[in-house]
Amino acid sequence: MLYYYSLQSRLGTITLFQAGEALIRLILSPQDADLVKDPYLARHFPGEELEERRTDLMDRFVIQLAAYLKGKQKGFDLPYQLYGSPFARRVWEELGRIPYGETVSYGELAKRCGTEGVQAVGTAVGNNPLPLILPCHRVIRADGALGQYSAGEGPSTKRLLLQLEGAAFREQVT
Repeated sequence: MLYYYSLQSRLGTITLFQAGEALIRLILSPQDADLVKDPYLARHFPGEELEERRTDLMDRFVIQLAAYLKGKQKGFDLPYQLYGSPFARRVWEELGRIPYGETVSYGELAKRCGTEGVQAVGTAVGNNPLPLILPCHRVIRADGALGQYSAGEGPSTKRLLLQLEGAAFREQVT
């Protein structure tokens, strides 16, 4: 059984998923997400039943999110479990080491992960199952521009998060 809970925030709809005592997925979307079609859940939890339930762990996230959005908290201290290849998990864990208010390039992140595969790192970043908790918004292009963002409203959400943290980046010319 997987538990989920959706809440509205200034970032959009946030849907949390929990298995056991750990968060396993966070979907940040401009509107309600289609829970049944989420590829991460379908791949790692095939046929698992979903039950809408706000748990104590989810309440902790809501409290920490409010503090983060007010600039009073620098990150999230919550138990989570990652499912994916060893390479993807290594990239996702490295995201959690990027300090609040700082950014790194995809190339720098690849070096930190011990690989020259910048594109593979970019793919793993784009597939981050726990955006916000593992702050993939802190990864930007080598030229300082935002680049893409697969959560929320895309680059505009990434911009908002980096501005909230006071991080430096270059506006992207489209």
